[in-house]
Amino acid sequence: VMLATLLLSSAGQSITQKSSYSRVFICFLLIEAVALVLALRLKEVKK
Repeated sequence: VMLATLLLSSAGQSITQKSSYSRVFICFLLIEAVALVLALRLKEVKK
């Protein structure tokens, strides 16, 4: 959870900078979010 909040805050900063790097970072964030959701669902299935 801490890592996700750090990534979100970093993404917010890169968005305000409006650099081309921010788009790549946003894509990375989306992938991380999907991975987190999948991991949580796998844990629920195992229970």
